[in-house]
Amino acid sequence: MAEYARSEAFNVADQGAGSYIKTAASLYPLEATILVNYKDLNFSNKDRIGIYKKGLTPSATGALSLKYVTKDSSTVEVNSLPLGDYTVYLLCCDGFTIKAQNDFKVVGLTTPSLVSNAISYKLGEAMEFTYNDPKVAAGGTTEWIGIYNAGDIPSDVRSIIWDYLKVSNGTFTWDVPYPNGTLPEDTPGVPLPVGEYSAYLFENDGYGVLAQISFSVVPLGTGVTPEFSQSNRLELYPNPTNGLVMVKIANTDKLQGIVVYSVTGQVLYQEKLDGSVSQKALDLKHLGKGVYFIEAQAEKYKSSKKLIIQ
Repeated sequence: MAEYARSEAFNVADQGAGSYIKTAASLYPLEATILVNYKDLNFSNKDRIGIYKKGLTPSATGALSLKYVTKDSSTVEVNSLPLGDYTVYLLCCDGFTIKAQNDFKVVGLTTPSLVSNAISYKLGEAMEFTYNDPKVAAGGTTEWIGIYNAGDIPSDVRSIIWDYLKVSNGTFTWDVPYPNGTLPEDTPGVPLPVGEYSAYLFENDGYGVLAQISFSVVPLGTGVTPEFSQSNRLELYPNPTNGLVMVKIANTDKLQGIVVYSVTGQVLYQEKLDGSVSQKALDLKHLGKGVYFIEAQAEKYKSSKKLIIQ
């Protein structure tokens, strides 16, 4: 069985439908602002996010940062931390019961890193990544950054976008028309579609992961929160489909509306619902073959996933 590209820098298991917490990057350089993305199932305003040195059990002492959450999902910023290995926890009820956790590192200039300036971007917005890779020689090297759909296995599929590093540290701004590897390659002027993505810093023209980040692209003008994309609460089946598809969210949630978008963000279908059901059958045969995105609107969140009509 093939496995995800992985290394010491990237080894985060799927969190399922429960509480979730993750830093936007696996490795942060010194003085970087750390973005922490979370979802808090059974939210309480007494739940907290705590950052500790890796290996320490959460307690009242030893926390480098300890903040109350104000809603059930969001992104919080943590000021720069010293060099070291850390764990960020979602903690329950003014205590130290762990609801979710994730490891990350703060590294110096001798260690490669990759950081995004945001955890989500609007459709068509330029994406900016800052990197450091001391292996890069003047004039360029075989070190490269590749963008993939979340869940893709880089060694098994082609990157959506990629480019070689030209200097050892700097900023990549990915904007349309995109550089090498855009899929499909004959439409580099089409914005990266709505969805969830991973970007990797690879070494030596291969798939050895030096650093990794997660980010999403959200629709324009839809009010989609960039704070957390709850894609694990949305199911589309069958997918791929001939145009008949069931849109289903968690049984405890109710559908308030459904929107279907093209890959360029154009609204192709929209329906308001009364919030009495958690699933809805759609007939989208009139759209024809292609890639689309379905957004499900619940009371407290919106979630989108890719749909393929064959």
